[in-house]
Amino acid sequence: MIRNIIFDIGNVLVDFRWRELMDELNLTKEDKDRFEVYVFGSQWWHHLDHGTMEEEDVVKHLREDNKEYTKAFDLVWENRDQLVRPYDYSVSWIKGLQQQGYKVYLLSNYPEKLFTMHAENGSFPFLNLVDGKVVSAFEKKIKPDVDIYECLMERYGLKAEECVFLDDREENVQGAIHVGMQAICVKSYEQANEELQSMLNLQAHKTIDVAQITALIHTTDKIIFDEEAIANIKMKGAADYVTKVDLEVQSYLQKELNRLYPEIGFIGEEQERFVADKKKSYWILDPIDGTTNLIHHYKLSAVSLALYENGKITFGIVYNPFTKETFVAMEGMGAYLNGHRIQVSACDSLKDALVSYGSSPYEKEKAHELFMLFEKIFLHCADFRRNGSAELDLCYVACGRHEAYLEQNLKPWDYAAGSLILTEAGGSFGAWKEGVKPTFLENCDILATNGILEQELRALL
Repeated sequence: MIRNIIFDIGNVLVDFRWRELMDELNLTKEDKDRFEVYVFGSQWWHHLDHGTMEEEDVVKHLREDNKEYTKAFDLVWENRDQLVRPYDYSVSWIKGLQQQGYKVYLLSNYPEKLFTMHAENGSFPFLNLVDGKVVSAFEKKIKPDVDIYECLMERYGLKAEECVFLDDREENVQGAIHVGMQAICVKSYEQANEELQSMLNLQAHKTIDVAQITALIHTTDKIIFDEEAIANIKMKGAADYVTKVDLEVQSYLQKELNRLYPEIGFIGEEQERFVADKKKSYWILDPIDGTTNLIHHYKLSAVSLALYENGKITFGIVYNPFTKETFVAMEGMGAYLNGHRIQVSACDSLKDALVSYGSSPYEKEKAHELFMLFEKIFLHCADFRRNGSAELDLCYVACGRHEAYLEQNLKPWDYAAGSLILTEAGGSFGAWKEGVKPTFLENCDILATNGILEQELRALL
């Protein structure tokens, strides 16, 4: 569960307004861009942020190294007390989050003397509101290095999986993700607040802690990237493989899910048989959807987990560890890819559509009949794709990469999570036979579309 919101300062809570200060010099945009690189992108400013050089020495180097911009630098530096200005929304944003029960922290790359100056002159009106802060120059640590994120967590007793970090620089966002936080790259207040609220809304599931489950799924990396386990392969049937990775991921997740939610039953691909009661709740797991891809290092494999309650799917997550893409949906709350809301494509003509399909490799006796059908559809659409992972195919329709997907005889773990992700993204999900609804506890022939093309495709089935 998300408990802590961590903000960068510059360009997130305050406007870094050096360009405005330089307006009186009538410099071109190109000159200002070069000035930004030569000064704020220089090794000397990095030292200033890092606290590894004295301010006077940094100023001396910047003036000597950039004589073309000495006048511009002097103007900015002489007015450095006015270098930042708080955004109108910064205080209300922080107060609003705290009123919702979240702790708010600051994690910023900032020179020591400059931070003190701006703190004292009122440039940070939110400073006394936050629950804690770590500033680079004071700690001699700097983003995106791991140790500054760890410094914040250790100082205030934070858990990475309970934190969301907001920063305007992508490398700093990736640093936060590397230590296990969720993160948002800030381009505007409206965009960042919408993404943040979407993340927070996803916690509203009445049965489970979505952030906790997401973090758990991500910990399967240590199993999935074990090359020896990938090479340990057994045949379950014709073109149907299981690796040690499949077995270990299922064993690990089943054990952890049972520990966290002992009242919820379990259905997984790698169990010999299952008998399900439609009135009960179940986790539905495919430990590796796309095992053949995994064996061939094809990098289109996913861990998929769904929660079945009262005859329907109320939560679904599909995680591709090779692309670090996590698709998540909760009933009534929309669908998300790495925290960004997704929706199906608006393509309204099959001739322009990309269609993915499953070739039923375990039932090759159906090949002639199936490929005649696929040929018919192929002649009516823009092109075909064959990914080898049903759950990823459903997610790709959900986020608009494909317009439709079809495959016969999918098992519940092949489609449960992806079905909710697709429908929450605005798509249609059903059986090939119109009017038949998948039960999520039985095999089914699946047709998934962006909704617009459903009837046009059904006419060809």
